[in-house]
Amino acid sequence: MDSITLAVIDKKGRAIIDQTINGSFTDPEMGKINVVGTLLGAVINVFKSIAGNNCMPFYTGSIEHPAQ
Repeated sequence: MDSITLAVIDKKGRAIIDQTINGSFTDPEMGKINVVGTLLGAVINVFKSIAGNNCMPFYTGSIEHPAQ
């Protein structure tokens, strides 16, 4: 694996929480979980809306909701 990033995203496709994984499948190296967006999300979103700064989405595709 070469810098695979997993993320929890919001409705606009922006990463809320992310983590990078490196190394082999048998011995992966887990990076630190980035939760700054979660802890400061509300404050950051207000600042960005005032400044007019649009965040680049982490993911723009779609995933079908799993069947129950």
